[in-house]
Amino acid sequence: MVNTIIHEDLHFRKVSARWVPRQLSAFDQHSRVEGCTELKEHFDRKGQDFLDRIITCDETWVHHFTLESKRASKQWKHADSQPPKTFRAIASAGKVMASVF
Repeated sequence: MVNTIIHEDLHFRKVSARWVPRQLSAFDQHSRVEGCTELKEHFDRKGQDFLDRIITCDETWVHHFTLESKRASKQWKHADSQPPKTFRAIASAGKVMASVF
């Protein structure tokens, strides 16, 4: 009876949160689009020579996380509503520096 009301009458379903690395502000999103657009324009002008001159390096801390399970993140949502998002988990005990070239 309750199951019928929830699913058939109210059109609710249980959905899991979608994990995204971080929540970006509108300014951060715009900055990333501008940077990528500028790199694309350089590539359009110089082609493969532009790519051959790129050396990249990135350093980042890789944290050990205690992630929320998919089952624990589920919520009852109406069929027309957006699924919930889960942002970066809280870091636990350890972290490691990673350098990538």
